Amino acid sequence: MVQVLDDSTNETLRALVEMECIKWMEKGINVKNENRNHRNGYKAGALRDGLLKQYVSKREFVAIFDPDFQPDEEFLLRKMPYLIENPELALVQARWKFSMHNHIHANEETMNSDECLMTRLQEMCLDYHFSMEQEVGNTVKQIKKVSNKPGF
Repeated sequence: MVQVLDDSTNETLRALVEMECIKWMEKGINVKNENRNHRNGYKAGALRDGLLKQYVSKREFVAIFDPDFQPDEEFLLRKMPYLIENPELALVQARWKFSMHNHIHANEETMNSDECLMTRLQEMCLDYHFSMEQEVGNTVKQIKKVSNKPGF
């Protein structure tokens, strides 16, 4: 099941989100498009409200992705075993990866890290930052901010 949390008040954007949801529902995917008419709590508020829905409380696991993330098809298959094999865990968080392939619409487009020196430097700096942030946090057994990284 996919839950789309949309706080947009822009009717054009809402219509585009709804069309995308319908496209996936027509392919047999269970999609719930949830709109809020306010931004109370911003992203955290939207997540809170989304997790309080009755149909979510029946789920054993929840994966959270920002709309700009493009996880590969095997992402959940690689991450779920950590939770299944370690029931004492409540959270698995993945690092950003900046050179992912976009398989949407069967295109083989890559993100722009190799387009110029500036985007390559940005990729290197952010990759180092997030790798250190997670390694240090793991070492001291401390969860840091989510930093818009996928997690469940």
